[in-house]
Amino acid sequence: DAAGRVGWTIIGRIPRRAGHDGSVPASWADGTRRWDGWLAPGDYPRVVDPPSGRIWTANARVVGGEKLAKVGVGGYDLGARQGQIRDLLLGTEKASEGDMLRIQLDARALLLARWQELLLGVLTPEAVAQDARRAEARRLVEAWGARASVDSVGYRVVRAFRERVRGFALDPLLAPARARDEKRLRPGNAPNARWEGPVWALVTERSAHLLDPRFASWDALLLDALDETVVELTKDGRPLSERTWGERNTTLIRHPLARAVPQLGGFLNMPPLPLPGDNHMPRFQSPSA
Repeated sequence: DAAGRVGWTIIGRIPRRAGHDGSVPASWADGTRRWDGWLAPGDYPRVVDPPSGRIWTANARVVGGEKLAKVGVGGYDLGARQGQIRDLLLGTEKASEGDMLRIQLDARALLLARWQELLLGVLTPEAVAQDARRAEARRLVEAWGARASVDSVGYRVVRAFRERVRGFALDPLLAPARARDEKRLRPGNAPNARWEGPVWALVTERSAHLLDPRFASWDALLLDALDETVVELTKDGRPLSERTWGERNTTLIRHPLARAVPQLGGFLNMPPLPLPGDNHMPRFQSPSA
């Protein structure tokens, strides 16, 4: 407010849960689980004037413990973007408009930094000697720039590599659940946005009993993930060096009438524009958001 106080709470009604906490699906058939009216405004979770003098959200979780139990788990974001914003805010003594713009335009790929190091770690001279495409991939990943720049091929490779490793690591573990719910747990997809921690633990701890048996080792899994990433990025015959992040992260703004009458697209659609930034950093830009 005008006096410099800050606060956060929930807008809208919050149900008072009875017999369950809302974290997992539960049947209400026998009456022991239900909504018992609505929470009173005084019972809402609130954060008011924290010691730091700053509040940040970024689609991620703001509260924990009893407060979190009141609002439930609603598909919060991973928190990497939130953490970057937090650190930049805490490092700003008295923010100006320019300071806030600087935070909003931060496109550093802090979350992916360890994935870049992991990828370079498996691209040993021996591994590179086995496939010439790996040598080019290593060169581009080494020069990735550590940010989601429109001209960075290395960023795009690291990002796609991380996504493919997720599928390779989790698909075998999710297979029993997928057999019961194929629609929600289709191959290559984790059940929510919070898969980073479990997958990172898998690829760093490298427990043999959790490795997909079709791979001889975790290094083999990681190299195969890179190889498939390169194949996917070059399947149209264009060289890997041309597959920039800006090519992938390009605006796609089309007028509704152009869908019905494609000939109008050249007059009504917005021209494509390469976008810096990505989802797990303050500068979140995508073709549709």
